Amino acid sequence: MPSYDSLQRTIQNIRQRRNTHYRIPTSTQDFIIPDEFKVTNRGIRFLLDDTQITGQRVIIFSTDDALNILSQTNSIFFDGTFSVVPDIFYQLFVLHGFIHGQIFPLVYVLMERKTKESYLIVWRKLQEYITENLTSAMCDFEIASIQAFNETFPQIPITGCYYHFCQSIYRGIQRFGLVTSYNESQNIRIHLRMLSALAFCPPQQVSNYYEILEDQLNTLLQSNSIRQFLDYFEETYIGRFRRTGRDEPRFPIVLWNQRLRVIDHLPRTNNNVEGWHRAFSSMVDASHPNIYTFLRHLKNEESLVSARIERADSINVNDTRRERQRSIENQLVTLISRFEILPPLTFLKKIAFIYSF
Repeated sequence: MPSYDSLQRTIQNIRQRRNTHYRIPTSTQDFIIPDEFKVTNRGIRFLLDDTQITGQRVIIFSTDDALNILSQTNSIFFDGTFSVVPDIFYQLFVLHGFIHGQIFPLVYVLMERKTKESYLIVWRKLQEYITENLTSAMCDFEIASIQAFNETFPQIPITGCYYHFCQSIYRGIQRFGLVTSYNESQNIRIHLRMLSALAFCPPQQVSNYYEILEDQLNTLLQSNSIRQFLDYFEETYIGRFRRTGRDEPRFPIVLWNQRLRVIDHLPRTNNNVEGWHRAFSSMVDASHPNIYTFLRHLKNEESLVSARIERADSINVNDTRRERQRSIENQLVTLISRFEILPPLTFLKKIAFIYSF
């Protein structure tokens, strides 16, 4: 098996070869995939599917080996990236699998639009490769992809990325003019962070715990800004309170709740996926390259990922990072086990001290 560095040198040589020049398409309708991009650098089938409906072309790339891994994994992660995508497409949607305690990209999808219909094309094609081994999925908070996934795989629970959830809360703090209070008062800062701790309550208790925390925040801040911020948070994640009950929030509580993922020792963020996006963007080193440059980089990336998967058993995860993560895991498991005996605000505060934003 060639070393990782050897593979990188090989890929650099491939980049420097004289490439066959193709006419640059101006639309997805003009784009015909040349044969060289239907296979990997090793000559293995790479193009899995190419579907075009009105204004929505979807091209799926994956190898048989990657699909075999997909059929065996118990957890998947998916997200989109945009700046590295050729102008004629909207996004690169990537599906990652959890293998040997690590997360690797397995399926790459070029999408002209990010509609529910386009995502349904993806999930229905992958349906034949996703088995009963798959027990969980994690995503960003893209409504169309969530709806399509739920429609195709209603039996598989899907969870939103906890990091994205926390970032959404902080953006709300910025949007509604609470940053100064957040920065200047540790007490206010912790209480605002406690909103993110709601993700570790049992879903059926989230509304009750939110109402207790809401009273505390209104007492602490006593301003229109906090009321506007809490209205936004309720509409988005809890559901606005009515005399007849709460409305459905934009994102259901079960979507952003992390309690079961802690219990099952599953990752709670898409940070590894985001890291892959950054690394791939660095490889491409251009904003919206032409389609052929992009596909050459995608083939090169597939080669590197394939080599990394083969070496996954022998790769040592950074011990410092592993210890830090294990400490967080242990704290969360302990707190969740004590949920019934801890006062609500104490439980939320202890979680808020673990995570910061």
